[in-house]
Parts: sequence; structure tokens; C-alpha cells
Amino acid sequence: MAKKHITIDDLAVMVKRGFDDADKRFDEMSRNFDSVKKDIASLKADVIDIRERLENLEKITLKHYNFEIQELKRRVRHLEDLFAIK
Repeated sequence: MAKKHITIDDLAVMVKRGFDDADKRFDEMSRNFDSVKKDIASLKADVIDIRERLENLEKITLKHYNFEIQELKRRVRHLEDLFAIK
């Protein structure tokens, strides 16, 4: 089997191809990473929105049912007093 001699120019071309391929893969990974970052930012915004809605719902619910809660507490206290329960 004959040995093939590689010149410096051949080696330079091979190295350049390797770097070009690596650069293409890096660009693709970078685009994928940017997409993931956008998705995470979108999820974060959604979580913040959900948290705000839940807090508002909690405030509205407590405000709406506060009277009923206080009335039930009063009635329970009356029953406890009536039956001497503590």
C-alpha cells in the first residue's frame, strides 16, 4: 500500500474544513439556545401573570366572603357559649 504524502496546504485545507464545520454547528446550537431563552422568558411572563391573577382572585374572594366568615364565627361563638364549649 502506497503512502500518501500530505502537504502543508492539504493540512491547512483540512483544518479549515474542520473549523468551518464546527462554526456551523456552533451557529445552529446558538440559534437553538436563543429559542430556548425566548421560551423560558415567555414561561416566566406567564407564571407572573398567573401569580397576579391568583392574588387578585384571593383578594376578591376574601373581600366577598369576609362578611360570611365573620357571621359564621359569630354563630359558632354563640353555640360555644350556649353549650359551654371552649
